[in-house]
Amino acid sequence: MQKYSQSIAEGIFPLLGFFYWDWSWYFILLFYILDGLAKEILLNFQSAKIYKTQGGEQSKSIWIKASFKSLVIHLFVLVLLHLMQINLQPNFSFSTELKEFLGHKELGVAQGYILIPFVALSVWLNYKMKFIKLNEHLKLKISHLWNEHLHYRWFVLAVVGIGFPITFWMGRNELVWVLSAVALPFIYERFAKKSI
Repeated sequence: MQKYSQSIAEGIFPLLGFFYWDWSWYFILLFYILDGLAKEILLNFQSAKIYKTQGGEQSKSIWIKASFKSLVIHLFVLVLLHLMQINLQPNFSFSTELKEFLGHKELGVAQGYILIPFVALSVWLNYKMKFIKLNEHLKLKISHLWNEHLHYRWFVLAVVGIGFPITFWMGRNELVWVLSAVALPFIYERFAKKSI
């Protein structure tokens, strides 16, 4: 159960957003995009610290190549997800949705003022408490860090690639898409994760 605890914690926020704060599927998608970007930044912080501590030009080369690969996969996923959204909602406007997402008020406060600092704080705490304090930068190899990350990124791309044609006949059932997004880390952890 412990290995699922992070996935549970990450799944609670979107579910609360959907069921209690009236978030749409696209709001939740933007939350996941923001979270994914934060994880990319965290991974680069971790890589920089490992390189500074352990050195090695080969490690630096692995870091740069893997970071670029991850960015390309992430962009492919974003394009596919937005094509899915356009298929589900033909009058979709990214700028309008983004403004609504950042300006959406809960308890009288625009969520952009809460979410972005919350995600940034989460990244910083993860870096300080789980990485630096536990001396992971002395133990981990950059290759291990990025291999695990890229394996998950390829998995997400494959799932989104499979999900894209499904939107053409499944229609706009937001609950299905939200539950699928929340379940994705559990499915990966249970069936697709490999020991690197």
